[in-house]
Amino acid sequence: MKLGFDLQFLDSERYVKGKLESLNSEEINELKAAFIRNKHPRFKKEFSVSRHQLFGKTFDYIMCIKNADIAKNEKTEKNG
Repeated sequence: MKLGFDLQFLDSERYVKGKLESLNSEEINELKAAFIRNKHPRFKKEFSVSRHQLFGKTFDYIMCIKNADIAKNEKTEKNG
């Protein structure tokens, strides 16, 4: 919400994509930091690097968030 996302529209892929594209690099970093602080299993599963670990490792999750592009963040934001 702090970055201007309307919770009612988070199911809309077009809405989320538009919002992500409108964020500057500082806001993208703030969004990534929010995902790192809120390590929900559903988010960790999205970035799991091993199929043998259902929800992945926290370290892998953090590294994937830091290196994520907008398209990956869009998918995760929509699921959150």
